[in-house]
Amino acid sequence: MDRTERFYRIELLIKRQAGVTFDQLLDELEVSPATLKRDLQYLRDRMDAPIVYDRDDNVYRFADGAGTNGSPTGSTHQLPGVWFSEKEIRALLTMHQLI
Repeated sequence: MDRTERFYRIELLIKRQAGVTFDQLLDELEVSPATLKRDLQYLRDRMDAPIVYDRDDNVYRFADGAGTNGSPTGSTHQLPGVWFSEKEIRALLTMHQLI
């Protein structure tokens, strides 16, 4: 699983549940703890994902319901769309060069 896939998987896991533990994320993503920490930090810093750690419940979730449709403001967080995989993009570029 590449980095982009992990980002979308993390967002999906957090959205699907009210919160997800670090160990659950590790099990689902099958990465090292250091990699998961870097991914979470990247999502927060570069993708503006409002992921917070809830110390009381020991879970990661979106701040103020930003990742759920049930938020008071009705807003939802969503990562930018990816329409093609890396292999598909390479194939398209190759075909473009051939034409």
